[in-house]
Amino acid sequence: MTGLEIALAGYLAFGQLIPQGQQEIVKYGGLQVIHADGAVTLRLKETDRTETAEPDGRHIAICLRDEAYPFSVTRHVKEWNDCAVVETWVEIRHDEKGPVKLLRADSFASALAVANAPVRVLGLNGGWASEANVRESEVALGQTVSLVSRHGTRDAWESNAGFMVSFGEGVDETRGRVLGLALEWTGTSDKRVSRFCRDRGQEEHTSVFAGVDMTTGPYTLDPGVSFVTPRAALVWSESGRGEVSRQFHRWARNHVMPHGCELRPVLLNSWEGSYFTFTEVTLTNMMNGVAEMGGEMFVLDDGWFGWGEYARDHKNQDTVGLGDWMVNREKLPHGLGWLANEANSRGLKFGLWVEPEMTNVKSHLADAHPDWILREANRPLALGRGGTQVVLDYTNPAVREGTWQMLDRVFGESASLAYVKWDSNQNIVNPGSAYLAADRQPNLWYDYTMGLYDVLAKCRAKR
Repeated sequence: MTGLEIALAGYLAFGQLIPQGQQEIVKYGGLQVIHADGAVTLRLKETDRTETAEPDGRHIAICLRDEAYPFSVTRHVKEWNDCAVVETWVEIRHDEKGPVKLLRADSFASALAVANAPVRVLGLNGGWASEANVRESEVALGQTVSLVSRHGTRDAWESNAGFMVSFGEGVDETRGRVLGLALEWTGTSDKRVSRFCRDRGQEEHTSVFAGVDMTTGPYTLDPGVSFVTPRAALVWSESGRGEVSRQFHRWARNHVMPHGCELRPVLLNSWEGSYFTFTEVTLTNMMNGVAEMGGEMFVLDDGWFGWGEYARDHKNQDTVGLGDWMVNREKLPHGLGWLANEANSRGLKFGLWVEPEMTNVKSHLADAHPDWILREANRPLALGRGGTQVVLDYTNPAVREGTWQMLDRVFGESASLAYVKWDSNQNIVNPGSAYLAADRQPNLWYDYTMGLYDVLAKCRAKR
């Protein structure tokens, strides 16, 4: 068995009618919908399959269409030449007379035949200051083990987007059959491993799913609009967990992380040395001697922005000014460009801290655009970190554009800006959008993450 064979295995729809006259409903599938007319079943048939050679691998597209509805699914499989990682994702589209509700739309869904072997799931979970705790659970027959993250902004909390499934006794770093999966997604996610027997023949199977979490409500998909799931990367190993890790590392460095094969610079961050209380002299004094000790970069952390009553300084600390991305000229009268030049003159690169997904309710941004904040219309606003931090509504194109324009001006102040520390300190606790219609509120979780990726793409494209 190979990763490609697993990826190409039948991606069944939940509620799909089995061909050959059997009126049996598939209970273990990766796609579940409610059609515009209220029907809940699918009967997908392959209509086309293409294979395209690419410089770094090959791409296989499998097109399926429902027999009775103008509803289509395209399964994508990407195989890489230089590593044993295979990526899968799904594109869903329809031309029905009204919106379709997506109850589940997994990026990966497959059933693996197992010969009476113990099945275990290894995942990582935790929170602030206690990240990446290893947890392993055995999956009993008839049982499902779920790894769910519903914070909306930080995938590593609760349940990391990556996990491993082992088959058999004695599996360790060098021995045993292991399936590794990593969902390429920072938003809400749902990963499940189920162990069951088929109704006929009693053959034991293990189903593995990975996709966007939709337990808060179905995603409403309009006619003519495509819904593309995040990619899921998988590795199959016959020689233990270590091989899974090495293949993922190779793939991530070569194809996912920007400059993934380069050494990261040794840096000094201003945070622990000065927190919010600093001046230009404080910062330049911190830079002195860093290069001589082997340091290569100086990063200006929190406290450089805001103005007036919402200036981010030692008096207010982290309770005001977030979202007001303009240099505090009282603290830094010469601006970021001057500070970057000071770092460069000492042989150091210059980096900057931002947290663009968030704002404080005590900020010029919140005063001017209260509708830019995620909030539920009929509930008091729940306040996060510092008693004032909330999340911006990235489902709204105006919010994304406004945030990008502020960031672009700030980043443009320093032509030698080499690094951006993009922080994220608040979960989505007010899951409501003034931009989305009432019947589209469950779309928030997916649309928010796609909006974030839109802003990140603009930043990366320009610099």
